[in-house]
Amino acid sequence: MTKKSIIATSRKMIEILYTMIKTGELFDSMPEKVLNRKLTQYGLM
Repeated sequence: MTKKSIIATSRKMIEILYTMIKTGELFDSMPEKVLNRKLTQYGLM
């Protein structure tokens, strides 16, 4: 993996996180199983 693709991926994660916060889909309101599934889906776990 090049540095550029890592930066692009990080940027995408931040975008997704920002969108979730803006739409009110906060992690706090999610059951842990759903949260873990989402993190896995986005490649964060």
